[in-house]
Amino acid sequence: MAATVSSHRQSAFTLVELLVVIAVISSLMTMVTPVMSRARAGARQVKCSGNLRQLGPAWQLYADDYRGLCMPQVWFTVSPYIYWWGEYTDPPNYAEGLLYPYLGGDERQADFDPNRDNVFECPEQSWGTYVPQGAGRHPTTTYGYNGLYLCPPHSGWDFAMAGANAHWKAIDEIESPSQVFVFADTLLDFGSFHKNNCLLDGPQTPVGGGNWMDNSKPTLCFRHRGRACVFFADSHLEVLSKDHATLTSPALNIGYVGANNAPHYVPDWQKW
Repeated sequence: MAATVSSHRQSAFTLVELLVVIAVISSLMTMVTPVMSRARAGARQVKCSGNLRQLGPAWQLYADDYRGLCMPQVWFTVSPYIYWWGEYTDPPNYAEGLLYPYLGGDERQADFDPNRDNVFECPEQSWGTYVPQGAGRHPTTTYGYNGLYLCPPHSGWDFAMAGANAHWKAIDEIESPSQVFVFADTLLDFGSFHKNNCLLDGPQTPVGGGNWMDNSKPTLCFRHRGRACVFFADSHLEVLSKDHATLTSPALNIGYVGANNAPHYVPDWQKW
């Protein structure tokens, strides 16, 4: 009987051994957690790229139906306003958006559901991480469209188009399409808070009469661990690093690429 008791005691964990095991598990978790975090961030970037690969072809299909003209950013001539992403009601109606008829069945959502993937929302900038732009208190989109170049009279900058030598572009009129941004991750810095934004604005913005001013609030957001997903006019997609950008809001990774509006935003801006 004594031998049996002694054997049982020898096979049990001591307190020191238990503490060593806990320390090893903690060390492993410390190493694994960043890897898992990077993997999840990578998955969100892949999903974001997939969203833009849906929006881009839909943009091209719109042009096919409208004599090659690029999609407007917004129709201010109707009430409520209709943007490329949907009708600006509260909550918004995606089904009335200019791009909506050209999206595939899986991407069509007339109503926003925070529990479902949404082609207009970047998964890295989920609902609740920003203040919604405008009077509405529902999500619209966290992607920006380069309407200033592609459709100046219906770009959201309509008020600054008087006297400008700019016209509504057809797809085959786009200068250097392999360099022109069409859709991208966007965000707008308001100092103590930030908002989503459906415009893709660069380093200069129009002020009327063909004049421009430096833009202190560009909208390209490098939110994917210092990278931004961008769809170009020639149909390719790139993930751009902030290392090649000028950041006007470093804390939010917001800025622009290039020294001025050419070639990525408004290639012909100096001719306006």
